[in-house]
Amino acid sequence: MESNPTYEDFEQICSLLNTVTKIDIRITDSTGTVLQKYESLMLPSVPANPDNKYSYITERLHHCSPQTFQHHVDSTGIEYVSAGIWKQDKILGSIIVGPFISTEIELTFLNKELSNNALPLGKRSQIEHFYKSLPALTKKEYNAIGTLLVNLLLREHTPAQEIRSTMKRNSIKDNVSVLKMDPRIIRFRYDQEKKIMNAIATGNKKRVFELLATLSNNDLSYRFPDNPIRATKNITYVFTTLCRIAAVNGGVDPLHVHSLSERFALLIERSSNLYQLSSIRRSMVEVYCDAVVEASTLHYSPLIKKTINYIQSYLEEPLTLKHVAAVVKTNPTYLSRVFKEETNMNMMYYINLKRVEEAKLYLQGDTPITEIAFLVGFNDANYFSRVFKQIVSVTPLQYRKKYYR
Repeated sequence: MESNPTYEDFEQICSLLNTVTKIDIRITDSTGTVLQKYESLMLPSVPANPDNKYSYITERLHHCSPQTFQHHVDSTGIEYVSAGIWKQDKILGSIIVGPFISTEIELTFLNKELSNNALPLGKRSQIEHFYKSLPALTKKEYNAIGTLLVNLLLREHTPAQEIRSTMKRNSIKDNVSVLKMDPRIIRFRYDQEKKIMNAIATGNKKRVFELLATLSNNDLSYRFPDNPIRATKNITYVFTTLCRIAAVNGGVDPLHVHSLSERFALLIERSSNLYQLSSIRRSMVEVYCDAVVEASTLHYSPLIKKTINYIQSYLEEPLTLKHVAAVVKTNPTYLSRVFKEETNMNMMYYINLKRVEEAKLYLQGDTPITEIAFLVGFNDANYFSRVFKQIVSVTPLQYRKKYYR
């Protein structure tokens, strides 16, 4: 080690890394107790978040050398990079960079986390929002952060001074010709966007992808000619707006659409390359079209729309015809008749059908079947098993063994 960095040096190193990477960074002592933290964004809290995480990460560094860094993946798939603060052969603490993810989080993974941690259904959107808010790094990127961290910790921090160098800017008048665009391209783009919105509003993914293939981001690249990432982010924001409007037109509840758009806005802004932005646009098509297919109630009357939205939001609660009727402010007998007329099934069967669909997600993990029954709103495990078999044709245990073992 060339010199002995001070605690102030470590603070400056962390502040610099946080500013450049936009990833949360923490300084701990030798036991893993957090002494200082640098946060770029206030991420949503994740329900499964053990208090001893930083202690565990720091303890593992005791068995490493000053020239190494640790890539840690916790039990929920969240990742960190850490390096030790050393004085000769003794570790004084650590610097931990994270959380982040390096692989795309699929819905099946989120459902497994929900199941394995035995969390109520209402927590699903919170967990999904948390994962989708995390910075996404490639292996090359987090390895670079780890290597840089080790090198910074082994040397005394040297403050640098800025020397500015500027060039004369071209006037707006000089660039007016760049802003001109063929009117035919503009009309074509607006026409295709209308078709895309219609396809999303009907949940037609295949048609959306076909239409997207006819458009080019290059049509709008003149807006940021020297910054293709910024230009593509702005185009992706525009696409988010189209998806939101189309999904609502397709009958998706506006609150659900708002939740989706908030998640995608975070993903877009945190993207660092064109490949990530392309993947986000594809994911938007999948998610919004699925939302239309699965949650659309456009063809139902206002009363039944309100009823279905309430049922889907409170599946884990005790739901009876009398209770739901009171919520939507109508007579139970009348609600039962109208619900059957519009959905071709009675309300309790519909409730059980949705609960079984949720139970299938829990069955992907190791949560006991008795516990799953209560999590999805059944107060009797045997009754849950009978209903599940009636709808799926196999028992919950048989379903788990057949598909996930």
